[in-house]
Amino acid sequence: MATVTDPMMAPHDALDRTKNSYPINLSWNDVSYSITTYKKSTKSYETKQILTTITGQALAGQMVAIMGPTGSGKTSLLNVLAMRCPIVKGGDLTGSFKVNGEVAKEKAFARLTSYVMQDDAMFAALTVKETLMTAAHFQLSSKLSDKEKEDYVDSIIAELGLNKCRDTIIGDAKIRGVSGGERKRCNIGVELIKNPSCLFLDEPTSGLDSFQAQSVMGALKTLASNGRTVVASIHQPRSSIYAMFDQLLLLSEGKLIYTGNAHDAVKHFSDKGQECPALFNPADFFLDVVSPDYRTADLEKESLGRIKMLSDSWAKSSMNVVEDIELATKNAEHNKTLKNANLGFQSSWFRQFQLCFLRSFITTKRNKVATYGKVIASIFFGLLLGALYSETKYDQKSIQDRVGILFFFTINQTFSNMFAVLNSFTGDKVVVERERASNSYHISAFYSAKFCAEIPFNFVGPILFGTIVFWIVGLGEGDFWNFCVFLVLLTQIGFCAIALGMAIAATAPDVEAATAFGPIVVVLMILFGGFYINIESLPVWLRWVQYLSLMRFAFEGLCVNEMKDLVFSCDDIEEGGACVETGQDVLNRLSFSMSVGEIMLWLLVFMGVVHVIAYNILERKKRSYQAFNGASAKKLKKVNGKVN
Repeated sequence: MATVTDPMMAPHDALDRTKNSYPINLSWNDVSYSITTYKKSTKSYETKQILTTITGQALAGQMVAIMGPTGSGKTSLLNVLAMRCPIVKGGDLTGSFKVNGEVAKEKAFARLTSYVMQDDAMFAALTVKETLMTAAHFQLSSKLSDKEKEDYVDSIIAELGLNKCRDTIIGDAKIRGVSGGERKRCNIGVELIKNPSCLFLDEPTSGLDSFQAQSVMGALKTLASNGRTVVASIHQPRSSIYAMFDQLLLLSEGKLIYTGNAHDAVKHFSDKGQECPALFNPADFFLDVVSPDYRTADLEKESLGRIKMLSDSWAKSSMNVVEDIELATKNAEHNKTLKNANLGFQSSWFRQFQLCFLRSFITTKRNKVATYGKVIASIFFGLLLGALYSETKYDQKSIQDRVGILFFFTINQTFSNMFAVLNSFTGDKVVVERERASNSYHISAFYSAKFCAEIPFNFVGPILFGTIVFWIVGLGEGDFWNFCVFLVLLTQIGFCAIALGMAIAATAPDVEAATAFGPIVVVLMILFGGFYINIESLPVWLRWVQYLSLMRFAFEGLCVNEMKDLVFSCDDIEEGGACVETGQDVLNRLSFSMSVGEIMLWLLVFMGVVHVIAYNILERKKRSYQAFNGASAKKLKKVNGKVN
């Protein structure tokens, strides 16, 4: 028997990359999936059956199509077979699923399979080559040289027909990049990096024109012909694409209508009285036959009756039996490969950090509008604000001016840094979710790298802004030490705001939710910031909220640094008016009593606590997948409207 090696080390001869030495044969029997929810309106439990006793197989070297009308359960079945069915409350997955004749183990199976999502989750600012090289560094063994990895990536680029656009950025709705078909093929290429034995794809032709769809499916057919198992959900393929599939699994209303040789399906339907017209696309015909028609009550009754007849007929058919063909003994060596698959990370934590940092840095750097826009805006508003406050003196009127400009600094630093991260970090999470599912890196490496990569681009602008205003206005009595402390405080405020933005982005499900929740947080911090209302004037039961406000202590730090040694003249005081003679009097009126050192320490603690919270939120958001509960469908018994 040949020695079994780690599959991650197998594909490194670029000239021989398409060969698959570890074939995977899948078989599943009586797979059912349902979700039970409690309805308050009826005060009872209701069960929605997503899949009902689905049986089938997918063999190495074959391309399998999962077809059916919208809502038939295609994606749900694909997720089940890829062992990526998300855990939901009330979810129940039953049946058996075997890999090479043995019960599948999630982690080992995931290492030898790849899942191409319907949405192309990639960084828009990276080129095709950079995207694939980054994936190669994450997925391939660290024992390989960079040259070997590059040769390997070049072979994938050639195989998928991406040579023409290898140095073109991926792009998105806002940035022009590669075409839709090229983007889809690049997405497939990312999943091919680890040389998977089995490839799952959710609607790989979605959003593509007929030529692009043909090109993508042609590439997948080549992969299957080289020994891989390819399983794809697909809605309505053209006839030339349908002809590429070896096996068809047809669903309707979550029930199995047909599974078997794709080219025998027309005859099967003909035997059931459903004749496919000559020169008619079989895929279109199948969907017409198995789609419910809700236009009228009569059409609905007729279509649902036809679907039930076809489903019941298949369930009773002797064809609906998957023979094990002794896969366990026939593929004993490959079973050993499954058991010995390397389940750990392919690179060290520091290497993961380095790759994530470089990717985030390059992505932000290439957004020139945002990067240069921040610098230009900082200089412009710095000069504008400097001009507005250039006549600031040391009289009584200047007290309000100084306090106002310091609170403006607090708001500006918090707002600009937090929202810059909100947009980028929330968008990154889609890619991170895919890469975590592929075990590319530890989430701590990504999180740390993302924070560090944000610092340079959110640091320069505020420092320029602060420097211009400080010297033009004459803050801190023009003292250089006060200026240094001022910049340190601005930097700390910026770091805290970045951490806060990452925490909000980690919590929010998408960019829209993050940008909606962000302003609420900012407004609350402003209200408890100590400028609009004195902290001592707050109701006792609300004073604790100040400790959650970044602006409260950021504002105090800037005020203490500015005011502690100032002396104000009383020449402009009207007769009988009170005079505030020193900066300390101003601090007392604002109820500020901490030293600059204490505030800097508090800001460090605040940043650390927020980072811990944000990291834990992100860590806990890693998807967990539903496990099979048993070998046969679980029957739900309802008593008095409740499930027992």
